[in-house]
Amino acid sequence: MFGYEGIVTWYQGLKVRWEQEQAKIERQEQEQVRARLKALNCKDEEICKAQARLHRKCEDYEEQIRMAESDKLTTLQGLRDQHTLSLQELHDYFDDKMSQEKNRTNKVEMQGKGERDLLEMVMKQKEELFVEEVEDMQVQLRRCKHFRMPKSNKHKKHAARMWGLTK
Repeated sequence: MFGYEGIVTWYQGLKVRWEQEQAKIERQEQEQVRARLKALNCKDEEICKAQARLHRKCEDYEEQIRMAESDKLTTLQGLRDQHTLSLQELHDYFDDKMSQEKNRTNKVEMQGKGERDLLEMVMKQKEELFVEEVEDMQVQLRRCKHFRMPKSNKHKKHAARMWGLTK
């Protein structure tokens, strides 16, 4: 037999190997988490780009409305100076033009709102998936931290198989 010193040496070697395996498992899990986070960040960038495009469209439409109002005032002044139409006729004419422009922009805004709602729904789904993955990883981490090596050989072999330390 080994004797007491041999058993202690064997046990210390076993303990060192077990700690090395645990460290290896933790590193692998951390790498998996980093990879998942990186993949999720890429998807979030696509959503941000789509939101930026929608924001630019809205700004363009607002600028068009401002330009139309400016054109209205310029044209009103020119026509008033020429005395060709009465002031009320001019207001009616440009109010009709503005209502047509607003109707057109309202249609475009409704389309943009639909796209924005769709993007928000997709973002919410991705967020829920991310939260589920994080919770699953937390459960796995807790399992790793609370794992203790059993005392009997039969249970040690079973635990080693269960944790993937042997085939």
